[in-house]
Amino acid sequence: MLRDLLAVLLSFATLGSARASTWTEATTAVRTGTQELYRVTSSSDGTKLAATVYNGYIWTSTDSGETWTPTGSTQEWTGNTQKWRGITSSSDGTKLATCHDSGYIYMSTDSGATWTTREPSQGNPQDWHDITSSSDGTKLAAAVFGGHIWTTENSGETWTPRDALRNWVRVASSSDGTKLAATVDGGDIYTSIDSGVSWTPTGDANLIGLTWRGITSSSDGTKLAAVAVSSEVIWTSSNAGVSWIPKTVSSQHWFDITSSSDGTKLAATSNGGDIWVSANSGETWTPTGLGSPQKWFGITSSSDGTKLTAVVRDGNIWTFTSPSPPPLLSTWASAGMENAQERWWRITSSSDGTKLAAATWDGDVWTSTDSGETWTSRDSIALWDITSSSDGTKLAACENGGNIWTSEDSGETWISRASIAYWKSITSSSDGEKLAAITDSYVYTSFDSGVSWAPTGVSFQGYHMTSSSDGTKLAVVVIGGNIWTSTDFGTTWTERQTQAEGESAPTTRDWREITSSSDGTKLAATVNNGHIWTSTDCGETWTPTTQEWTASTQRWFGITSSSDGTRLAAAVTHGNIWMSTDSGATWIEHKPTESTQEWYGITSSSDGAKLAAVIRANPVDRADGNIWTLDRSCAKDHRVLNGACVACDPGTSRAPGDVPWIGDTECLTCCEESFAKRGFAVGREFALRSGRELR
Repeated sequence: MLRDLLAVLLSFATLGSARASTWTEATTAVRTGTQELYRVTSSSDGTKLAATVYNGYIWTSTDSGETWTPTGSTQEWTGNTQKWRGITSSSDGTKLATCHDSGYIYMSTDSGATWTTREPSQGNPQDWHDITSSSDGTKLAAAVFGGHIWTTENSGETWTPRDALRNWVRVASSSDGTKLAATVDGGDIYTSIDSGVSWTPTGDANLIGLTWRGITSSSDGTKLAAVAVSSEVIWTSSNAGVSWIPKTVSSQHWFDITSSSDGTKLAATSNGGDIWVSANSGETWTPTGLGSPQKWFGITSSSDGTKLTAVVRDGNIWTFTSPSPPPLLSTWASAGMENAQERWWRITSSSDGTKLAAATWDGDVWTSTDSGETWTSRDSIALWDITSSSDGTKLAACENGGNIWTSEDSGETWISRASIAYWKSITSSSDGEKLAAITDSYVYTSFDSGVSWAPTGVSFQGYHMTSSSDGTKLAVVVIGGNIWTSTDFGTTWTERQTQAEGESAPTTRDWREITSSSDGTKLAATVNNGHIWTSTDCGETWTPTTQEWTASTQRWFGITSSSDGTRLAAAVTHGNIWMSTDSGATWIEHKPTESTQEWYGITSSSDGAKLAAVIRANPVDRADGNIWTLDRSCAKDHRVLNGACVACDPGTSRAPGDVPWIGDTECLTCCEESFAKRGFAVGREFALRSGRELR
């Protein structure tokens, strides 16, 4: 009885967004006879896909899986068809790499139209099983069953064998290609933090000897998930594979697993079963209920986790797209800071949006630990910019004509760090260890949470900067100049020019702020008296928005992004707040107050549900300055249904905090809620940790 009730509660608490009714089977037949669909890969936005067919061809799609085209029929393969296995894609979908049994590696730079053969072992065919790529397609790692892991850092021009001969089956990579994780059939899980030069096994007796199959990684390489055949457990790691936690799901012949870029959304396939999904980094799992059991093999995800594509070994290709997020009609709340007489300037947030820190032009530092409901004045430091670690404990701030200040207790106490300079902006990695700051001349970096600083050697007059979650990718905007990007934590920099339609040449602009997705691939920047510009390739190319604003251009200032880069919010000085749920393609205007305001800084939680923005006070009488917050998560006794918050039925309840675009949720009856509060949490924790069912 207890076991049955536990199962019911698990299903209520963890219903995923991937409902059976939202999955669509491809109309194109991509396999015949004994051919078998094997693996599939996706661009970050989920529009470009590529799938492998064992004893068949490679198939590609450029419309999120609606139509498919074979590439092998026109490519001069050896034997025309091959025993294709692994396949991987760059974030933009242009660079593909695939491999097959008793053969070689093949690479494409035009989304699969043409291919080039690579022979890492110099003419000796290998039993290639899998291949993975950095987001830009330059760093690759390929696994040989009964052989080595082979790596390249020049898009496959040259390859190097790594580690010992093992039965390698799968390999996964962080977006920058530095962190790798691989599974060994009947062996262990191995990880690398130096792009595959050296490998370390877990050494965990609970992991050694399992029939490992799929493994996946978040974009920063910290969150991993892996599956093994004939197991009731899915294994997850939140520290780059140092330690692993078993999550009891269901006894399945697990085959593959995929992850969103932030590692929160996971999906796993079962050979002879179902597709299982999780929206909380693998804490709980839900079957999609796609009819009768099928031989699900490969699966892939868009970076935001909203688009999934999976293949049936002896069937066809299936795609899933989550419902569109609800209209942004939530109500903004005033923090009641009008009487503080502060000239608010910038604001930062923890990833969950509960901890906030606001910087003032010439006043105090203010912090909040309850999502902006109450605020506490801290040290009197006139700050130009402020940044936070993901947990909100480590803060770093800079003075224009002063010092850099750091705090390791959520802003309660501050320590003066770098010497006096005209600091303009500062940014942080998610763990708060890596910091980067700009003066009116140079970029400085720190690897020890701001204790020591060193100039990078490049000189430009930056105004605002942003960072990927791992700190390796940086981007800076220059007032009256261009955008500069770095992919090696500021060691080298590339100047990026922008050119709008109708402009005869690239044009410098009055840039104000820039923001980044957690993996650094999606960027968005504001222009004073201009437009918002976005990039989906780490800043290599930029596109201006074509939105019909209330005016032809706006006095844009602050901008912020969700971790996956899909949800953006931007502030207009002498205007309102604008929001986007499609990475800046379209925008909706929000009016927190009846009249336009001097909006400046704005910040977001990682899921984009919580926002906080500041209004700078009048410089003469210091009046009208304030902080406003927006919480788009569901209130208490509300659940998510089809992308919107709806009230629970009478006699049921639910805790607050559900995010509408994560997936449908269910309310509990009073008895179920009581059981959940008193015993379910303890029982579930025991079950998860022990790997056994409650009886």
